[in-house]
Amino acid sequence: MAKINLTAEQRAAILAGSSEIDLGEAPPASGAATPPATPPAAVVPPVSAAASAAPAAPAATTPPADTGVVAFLTGQLADKDKALLAANVEVATLKAAAVDAEACLPGLLAIAQGVIGQMQVALGNTDSSAALNAKDALAAHASILPVFKSKFPVGGIASTATEDTTASTAIHPLFAERLAANRLAAK
Repeated sequence: MAKINLTAEQRAAILAGSSEIDLGEAPPASGAATPPATPPAAVVPPVSAAASAAPAAPAATTPPADTGVVAFLTGQLADKDKALLAANVEVATLKAAAVDAEACLPGLLAIAQGVIGQMQVALGNTDSSAALNAKDALAAHASILPVFKSKFPVGGIASTATEDTTASTAIHPLFAERLAANRLAAK
């Protein structure tokens, strides 16, 4: 395709959005016979004012728009705009929540690793909690906690066997003899 050099007026017309721009004649293809030059006597007469006022043939006529369809599509566009705005607000809210969660995660992970490590040591295992990421820490805590609670009951009445705190009424036989002797002597 041949390169066309545009004049300043042609560029301005393109930028203005004009649909009819005179780009002049296309240059002849290479090797094609060039048309004979027009003789100077064949000058085109100027166009009269009445002829220039006549409208040019319309380029393309657009069919008239149905107002009902236009109103329907305008309503749908407004609904989509509202839905898009609501979705953008929700995305912004979720992004802010994600930033807050990411800021808190390292501290909470350190707390969970410390708790898991203490439970592991109390159960007689080695502390391997420092190597846990967030998901592994949740899984480790879920598996260690029931074992820890069963071995170390906390709060209220412990679930161990209770001793009978009532005094036994049985007396040792030697103590009973001395007691009887002291009662007889006191009389």
